[in-house]
Amino acid sequence: MVTHFSARTSKGFDEFRRDLDSALCRSFGAGVMRWSWGGYRLQITAPGAVGWVTFDEGAITAEIKMSFPATLMEEKITADIRQMLAYASSQAVSEHRR
Repeated sequence: MVTHFSARTSKGFDEFRRDLDSALCRSFGAGVMRWSWGGYRLQITAPGAVGWVTFDEGAITAEIKMSFPATLMEEKITADIRQMLAYASSQAVSEHRR
């Protein structure tokens, strides 16, 4: 399953990155996630999941692909992602699944 998220922010990249890093450290999966920034793109990995967050002049897009064992906690994981992105962007986050 692939889930997409999008949001907008008036924050600059450095502030957004600081806030997203802070939210990741406090998140439900912080103990099992690994993340790294490459320019304006963040890659996140966890058992059974891989995701990306991209910042493009205030437009934020994110995608997560889940398989077992992450699918066992799918609702909690997607809620956590929505919450982290909302905190980092200071805006509402939209979500759609494929």
